[in-house]
Amino acid sequence: MIIKNSKYLSIEKIQHEIAKIIGSYSGYKAYMWNHFELKGLYRARQHNHLLGTINENILSPFNSELEFWNAPEKSCKLGRCNGVNESVFYCSNEFEVAIQEIKPASKYITVASFKPKPKHLQSSFSTAIPIGIQYLKELPALKKNFQNIGFDESKFKELDDFLNNLFYSDISDNKLYLYKLTTAITRNMMIPIRRGTRDIPMQGIVYSSMARDKKGFNMAYKPNHIISNYYLSTVQTLEVKENSTDTITLQLKRHGYPLNVRNSIDQSFNIHWCEPIINGEVYTFHK
Repeated sequence: MIIKNSKYLSIEKIQHEIAKIIGSYSGYKAYMWNHFELKGLYRARQHNHLLGTINENILSPFNSELEFWNAPEKSCKLGRCNGVNESVFYCSNEFEVAIQEIKPASKYITVASFKPKPKHLQSSFSTAIPIGIQYLKELPALKKNFQNIGFDESKFKELDDFLNNLFYSDISDNKLYLYKLTTAITRNMMIPIRRGTRDIPMQGIVYSSMARDKKGFNMAYKPNHIISNYYLSTVQTLEVKENSTDTITLQLKRHGYPLNVRNSIDQSFNIHWCEPIINGEVYTFHK
């Protein structure tokens, strides 16, 4: 019923209803990962020109690193983990997953790679909430995170399926209202968790990817957390040479890197693009 009614309810109202549903499963709790850090985060965007995007015959080149971070609040539409004018840093754990998540339909794709800053430069440890535990725990990259987590599948499978299916779904244009549901769940999961006498802030959530037959996963983080703990390492522009039902073939055309490390939300640097690559490496991978 909550799925059907979400079309007409506000995100705030849905949050309240979701909290009641989760609360009806006695003993269920959000499982928090402390110090959840990956070796790399990946974001991809597609565009129609090697140097950037052309709109109404005007080229907007990708000169700034801001092109590859989270979107500006004013341009944010309702999304899987965000409301209107609410910016979230979406990313994937694999280069290939990031590409497939954008459903390539343009001639070029640029993938941005983010790496962790040295420990002494990080401002806080990373906390994350997994969504769809019974599925995520089967991924090789996450198995160690689920050791001794104490999740009772027989008791919570129905709720876990409900949450996972919402985040895993490929939502069509006529069902975008379902993003209100996933955003409401995200906000509920991101509420600070009480540990002893202090509240531990949640920085992000982790959920299954629609791509790669559930071999990879996606994340949605608070932008400030990523800026404080990760840096944009490299950007690579690839040309789509072939895009079939089963595979995609890409050729590396250029690469670059920011001129400095970003340390605050108000700070950004230009991208230094290296010389265009002639006969760049060709990548083919299965979807």
